[in-house]
Amino acid sequence: MPNPNPKTEHLTPFAKVGEEALSKKPLQVRIPQSDYDTLMDIPTKQRLALIRQWIKSGLENLQQDSNIQVN
Repeated sequence: MPNPNPKTEHLTPFAKVGEEALSKKPLQVRIPQSDYDTLMDIPTKQRLALIRQWIKSGLENLQQDSNIQVN
């Protein structure tokens, strides 16, 4: 039975990264183990920034190469 009066004072919302808020759901994708191992060798903050940058860059390239609308 869940606690009817949970303590939530210690909980804080996720910080914004850049100018736009992060999505409510994470994006997950499986990659080859060797790529995963290489990514995990990069410090967390740098790794997350790189992955976000790669996704944004890929979406921008896709938009330039086709008629797909990317916000």
